[in-house]
Amino acid sequence: VKDRKTKEPAVEETLNVISKAREKGLLLLRAGLHLNVIRLHPPLTIEEELLSKALDILEESVREVATG
Repeated sequence: VKDRKTKEPAVEETLNVISKAREKGLLLLRAGLHLNVIRLHPPLTIEEELLSKALDILEESVREVATG
């Protein structure tokens, strides 16, 4: 959400996070009515180390977008 008062969806920010993650090798999907939801679709057999790396990339990408 871009603005907690108005509940305006953060569509552009979502796309920016997905783009930054893709540059780092992590593929994510946009979802939701307003396309402001980020989805991960790891295989059920993913190794813990690889999942941890993916979440680190996601966190880093969100921080980059949030700080400009």
